[in-house]
Amino acid sequence: MPPGLTVSPQGVVTGNNTTAGKYNFTVQVTDSTGAKATGSTNMTVFPPLTVSQPCAQVCYVGVGCSSCGRFGSLSGGAGPYHYKLAGGTVPTGMTLSGFALQGPFPVPSVTGCICDVLVAGPPITRIPYSLSASVTDDFGVTKTVAANFLEFFPLQLQCTTTSPCTCQGTSACNSIAAYSFGSPQDNVSVQVVQVCDLATGLTCLPGTTGLPAVWSVTAKGGLINVSLDPTTGFSGRVTVDLVDHGACVAPQYAVSNQQVLSISWTGP
Repeated sequence: MPPGLTVSPQGVVTGNNTTAGKYNFTVQVTDSTGAKATGSTNMTVFPPLTVSQPCAQVCYVGVGCSSCGRFGSLSGGAGPYHYKLAGGTVPTGMTLSGFALQGPFPVPSVTGCICDVLVAGPPITRIPYSLSASVTDDFGVTKTVAANFLEFFPLQLQCTTTSPCTCQGTSACNSIAAYSFGSPQDNVSVQVVQVCDLATGLTCLPGTTGLPAVWSVTAKGGLINVSLDPTTGFSGRVTVDLVDHGACVAPQYAVSNQQVLSISWTGP
């Protein structure tokens, strides 16, 4: 029999089963004349119904993201399982399936132009969504999972207020431009879209063509830093955008707007 259960001489099963599994056993009964009969059967002990709540504190999702709506999972219990919305509201345009929101997170309507807000540092503007869902198994056991999502806006490239995307007379253009919003993971890379070199009459070439041999550009903490070749010099305009490699970023919003960096470094 399952561990923890016993059969009394009167044929009553008592105890608390302790180990999940399928158990086969044979029972014998003897009547008052001494006649005996046996019968075989089996009993399945299910593990207890448990749930996970990865978004009980917070899960960050990007505008339009459709791949990060799962907020819980279950194990144990006995099916069939029955789910229902237990609290809160499903975001507009999405549907609830089990412990997962399906469809893209909505693109919020924001009063005012967020693109005009100059913010250096990690993104601070987010839209909250909160809900809870419950599941009940075939034994009538119910568990509830809470979910709190914070939806972040796409990366926005901005000039600094003190230096409008311009750098002169140095081989290191620190804080040449600022960006805001994007994934809180701040895993950002910079793409060079176009290079216009003043030395060649402002000829514009695609990609990194025309840049000094020693060139690097990084984006971190809301600021863009550029390092140039101190022996060669460069004077021109470099058009860049940012790529957000954070989790739960919708592909259509992974690349920021473009920004022109005006750089003038004449060398030693």
